[in-house]
Amino acid sequence: MTTIRMIAGRPLGVVLLLLTCLAAVACSAVPGSGPAEDVRQVVATGQQGSGPAQIQPGLSQEAIVRGFIEASAQSNNDPLLSNARAYLTPVAGEAWHRTPVGFTLISSSFGTRVDPKDESVVEITGTIVGRIAADGSFEPPPQNTSYQTKWRLAKVDDEWRIEKPASEMVMRFEDFNNSYRQMRVYFLDHTSSVVVPDLRYLPERSKPVSMADALMTALLNGPSAQLRQAVHTEITSTTRLRQNVVLAEDEKAIKVDLIGVGTSDPQRRQALIAQVLFTLQSVATRVEITIDGEQLPDRSVNDLGSFDPEKVPGLGQSSSSSGNVTSQAYVVTDAGAVTDLAGIPIQGTAGYPGLKLTSAAMSAATGTLAAISTQSEQNQQQLYVGQPLSGQPMEQALPATTLTLPSFNRAGDELWTVKNGATKPEVVRVFYTAQTTPAGVHTSFARVDSSQLAEKGPVTGLALSPDGVRVAVVAGGGVWIGVIQYTDDPASGGVGGTSGTGIATIAKLMPLRSELNEVGPVVWKDPQTLLIGAKNKDNHEFYRTLYQVSVDGWQRTQISTSVIFNDIKGISYASGANPPLLATFAAQPSGQDLWQRDTLTALGNWSRVLSPSGQQVTGSWIFYPN
Repeated sequence: MTTIRMIAGRPLGVVLLLLTCLAAVACSAVPGSGPAEDVRQVVATGQQGSGPAQIQPGLSQEAIVRGFIEASAQSNNDPLLSNARAYLTPVAGEAWHRTPVGFTLISSSFGTRVDPKDESVVEITGTIVGRIAADGSFEPPPQNTSYQTKWRLAKVDDEWRIEKPASEMVMRFEDFNNSYRQMRVYFLDHTSSVVVPDLRYLPERSKPVSMADALMTALLNGPSAQLRQAVHTEITSTTRLRQNVVLAEDEKAIKVDLIGVGTSDPQRRQALIAQVLFTLQSVATRVEITIDGEQLPDRSVNDLGSFDPEKVPGLGQSSSSSGNVTSQAYVVTDAGAVTDLAGIPIQGTAGYPGLKLTSAAMSAATGTLAAISTQSEQNQQQLYVGQPLSGQPMEQALPATTLTLPSFNRAGDELWTVKNGATKPEVVRVFYTAQTTPAGVHTSFARVDSSQLAEKGPVTGLALSPDGVRVAVVAGGGVWIGVIQYTDDPASGGVGGTSGTGIATIAKLMPLRSELNEVGPVVWKDPQTLLIGAKNKDNHEFYRTLYQVSVDGWQRTQISTSVIFNDIKGISYASGANPPLLATFAAQPSGQDLWQRDTLTALGNWSRVLSPSGQQVTGSWIFYPN
């Protein structure tokens, strides 16, 4: 048999949560030839191999409620939740959740009490820490995080059982952490050229093939509500598995047999294969893929590097290159010039103080430099754009009262910035081409529909995700995560693309970790993780420190403490660099300090940025191309 071999990808970050109430198992073999036939079967309620657990007799109403909540989290060992059903009355158990549903996550220290006026009613109170949707995606908690509900119980053979639980399940944070695992399901950006991770929380399975089946089910069911209308998929409404994901004959690979794909177009099939392989890379090193009865040739994730959002074309490399971000760091000096760490000015006007630059960003794909100049005497900032490494001059592109640090797209031919963020925020796309137009300019512009930013407060930062689908916005002192939706622009005769003329809209803005306030810099570590400089109002921090936060807000890790430095002003990260993190801190009594960190863990060490000759590097900003 010909196989598609998939090389295991990057390690998974965090082990966490989700819920699937029906478990799929392989119930018959795949025909060796002939027309594709759907032989996939699913275990029905009541077919669980082992019966439900025996409940200790004489339990109180509160003990029954707590036992039910705990058993509801054990879908990894009890996929049909037979043990949880044992706490329900026969009628309630028959009707309770035969299909996957969402559930509310509450703090582990929740309370229960019997209603003093009705012994058959138990009140549950706690703090909401989030919600898991039916598709397994995490949703942040509401502004009002208090949880309160009442369940009705009844006597069955003189034993208390739950007659009417809440319409949506509830699960303790601790149980969720112990029983669920954070996984990634991959879809496609609007150009179908890059895969986009969609975080899901699935019950932990002891066998990789079972987890692979759950992942394929999630892929077939489509993107989460947050990403819907912002991503594309080659999984159509007719695509399905002919059988459950199973082990291959050699028991070293898993087999994925898809039917109903309905296309022989090579590019579309390539994109579909990328979705499958990236989705399964965390649970399988080899995958055998069959599409509509056709066994496909060998392929690996490494062969599909152009789809990988974490691999950005490096300087001087083609867009199909799988090279990582260049590790060359640059500094904006106190005098306003851009130099390397040895103090050698970058080519062209950006290397000299005349432009009075205060911050800058560079695309690793094209070497395009975008820099902010502050003219204090005019109370104005100016965006300059150019390609100094290729001899192209810096060009005045966009004046404004204030401008946010530019953020490049993956291809490096487009950047986004927010002008006048404190008064009337306006998100602008700036397109740059190295070819001079007849008018003698290299830049053009398009406004972004950012109406959802209204009433969010002053906008002080914006960062595009590496896959180009999500955007992080700093507004009102907090972080908001949205998606970018592209629509055709008939008047311009084009559609949204890598640098298309389609209308871009920032949509579905959601707050990210509301306890983080007075937020400063925000950068993307990878497509599912952000690095944020912020204060934590719950900890009463005096200075901004560094946090790592998952894009859905579930995971938050503090990387640095507030006891060494002043406010963190800027962050730059490059996965292929050593060290990977550069930071700009506010110095006392004035000025900036440039530091580097060797790892992104709490055990990492800060050290001063040094030149190749060992001298301390000074400046107002430090950055990697990205």
